[in-house]
Amino acid sequence: MLVGLTAGPLAWMIQRRRAGWRRAALVWNTLGALDLVAAVTLGIGSAPDSPLRFIFEPGSTVTLGTLPWLLVPGFLVPLYFTTHLALFARLARVETQRSTHGAIPSPAAVNPALDPARGGA
Repeated sequence: MLVGLTAGPLAWMIQRRRAGWRRAALVWNTLGALDLVAAVTLGIGSAPDSPLRFIFEPGSTVTLGTLPWLLVPGFLVPLYFTTHLALFARLARVETQRSTHGAIPSPAAVNPALDPARGGA
């Protein structure tokens, strides 16, 4: 929940290029990716028919195998994890541009869709 609740303030910080935004984004993104890895690990580890089961407490993840709950592990978790990977790539690209040009690129330089002159945000 912490990662989700801090996404909005972090996006504001990144957009405004507040001091420490790159470090905050990297920490936030790492925590978010690790949270998804932990969720998948716990889901696999508690599934009744899983060969990798390591949680044998009552209760199970059987409900997550039915619609609409199946969309969480089957669609949303991979989508969010892919988003975190894309954010790592974007942060690396910004860092490369910064080290090459010696300045922090504008949001429009990183993503031309954000350029107001081109009709972006």
